[in-house]
Amino acid sequence: MDRIATIINHLEQHLDQTVSLDQLAKVAFLSPVQLYRIFKKATGLTPIQYHEHLRIAKGLEQLVEVDSVGQVAFDLGYKNYETFSRAFKKLCHLSPNDMLWGIARAEAEHPDGRYILLREEARMQQVEQLVRVNEKKFLHAERFPVYRIYPQAKGKAKVRRCEQTESFLLKQFQ
Repeated sequence: MDRIATIINHLEQHLDQTVSLDQLAKVAFLSPVQLYRIFKKATGLTPIQYHEHLRIAKGLEQLVEVDSVGQVAFDLGYKNYETFSRAFKKLCHLSPNDMLWGIARAEAEHPDGRYILLREEARMQQVEQLVRVNEKKFLHAERFPVYRIYPQAKGKAKVRRCEQTESFLLKQFQ
């Protein structure tokens, strides 16, 4: 398990670079095949998939702070905006621009950051998990403002407040 921690640490330190299985195998002093096998068994993802998840998670954090998707892509070492956008959409099921639009809408109404932003199809179980992970953020809140993003084929995504989900959360957490 110590080697897995070493690899994860290496991946976290190199979010702005692409990594290869051979490079990671050298860091862990394993063959690429061994590394692939034990890493996937321990995490459920291949080392490259894990790295991509870390990069996109960092991209989500940066989208809140920066208003340029291109800048986020550049900071994370992607060759161009399109490559970052494809990777982001693959994991988040939304384009980074739709996410940025949703964040801007929610931040305008809740500058304190106390809101939940969800994809349109998010289930209540997923909402509960999200709130439990961020429980301190919502502690003593009178309401849990919940917004759902509805991607559109053309144009900006629609962002709507979901009072039904808010009522459900109030019953669950207060």
